[in-house]
Amino acid sequence: MSAWFDEASDTLPETAWATYHENAKRGRRHDIVRDDRRPASPGAVEQPLVGQAFALQAGGSLVMLPGEGTVDAACAGDGTMALASLAALLAAAARPNDDPIETWLYANAVEALPAGLYRHDRAGRTLHLRGRETFGGPLAAATTEPALVKRAQAVVLLVGNLAAATLAHGERGYRNAVFATGRQAAGFDQAVGASGLWCRTVAGYYDREIDALLALDGLSQSVLCMVAIGTAAGD
Repeated sequence: MSAWFDEASDTLPETAWATYHENAKRGRRHDIVRDDRRPASPGAVEQPLVGQAFALQAGGSLVMLPGEGTVDAACAGDGTMALASLAALLAAAARPNDDPIETWLYANAVEALPAGLYRHDRAGRTLHLRGRETFGGPLAAATTEPALVKRAQAVVLLVGNLAAATLAHGERGYRNAVFATGRQAAGFDQAVGASGLWCRTVAGYYDREIDALLALDGLSQSVLCMVAIGTAAGD
């Protein structure tokens, strides 16, 4: 049993999903560092959709733009992704709004989008800018596949609302969130099958570092999957 669980067990409900989630995180020391900090109290809700919004038009083909306009040459592959391509990909991979998953996006070289971190509003077909920091370098450094992240024009981060899911469905809610994440990640693979884009799931990343970059507490909300996306020129 982890030190985190021993310290928290006297004051928080003993939940199997929280113990599993903490102990399953990848760390840098022996690749399985455990955390002894106390988690946030369960029951957290989704972060509000705030910040400058960019509309994503429905439809449109998946296309590429010439290799210009890259925001950070050190952390993006050749070329710039068309906004229509990104919109079509997000629309095709989107899951029902009642899934306990939020779609976040780091856009580094996407037409008409300032480089930064966004949250995707599936119902409103908009991207809400959350921060203009250059996340490409820190994102790459917090993974075991930095070269893959550096050549992507965009990186999708699937965030599980774990506290909300388990509040609604008990321990089974954690499993539902994990399954929903897999379905959405598979949606990206299917959507790029006949396009000029590529996408790759980032197999390894350091959970606490990625969550910290997004200002998530790592328990009530946590990144469950990362998908790097780019133009064929970066493949």
